[in-house]
Amino acid sequence: MIKPQKEQDMLNHLDAFCEVLHQKCRLVYPNLNDDDSKTKIFYPACIVTCKYNDKLYDGRSKSGTVDIPFSLDKSINKILENKLLEEAKLYKTELFKATTYQGEKIYVGSCAEDDAANQLLEADSTIPPTFSLSQIKFTQAIRPRTKQEWPYCRVCQEIFGEEDGNP
Repeated sequence: MIKPQKEQDMLNHLDAFCEVLHQKCRLVYPNLNDDDSKTKIFYPACIVTCKYNDKLYDGRSKSGTVDIPFSLDKSINKILENKLLEEAKLYKTELFKATTYQGEKIYVGSCAEDDAANQLLEADSTIPPTFSLSQIKFTQAIRPRTKQEWPYCRVCQEIFGEEDGNP
């Protein structure tokens, strides 16, 4: 199970990222009304902030039209890629493709947690060979349009959840 972190620096970072998304949307779509359910297509479904070694990274799900790049479109860190491929085999799907598993739509590699973790792994050269993805701390995922908390998906729970021997 991923335990959402309530550390103030992480929450402030997530809030600032949410505000950037709102500003970018309003630059492109000046008449945007966040209360209108039709505006959800402009925003990523979820955003999250992660932390490792006191460094913070924001991630967004692979959806929405806001011009914030999804880091996995460029390259995937090998640690994350290997774990994502394991999960994709489990759900009999390809990375970034949707599949239905036990009546639930599953996307492997398209979540905000994947994006944030990938940015962290690509940027931090101090990560030891014994590193486990469960060592990354995450805020609760939120919907940027409404700022409502959103539960972690089944795949992220498997990829980033606690492992034996980890805190």
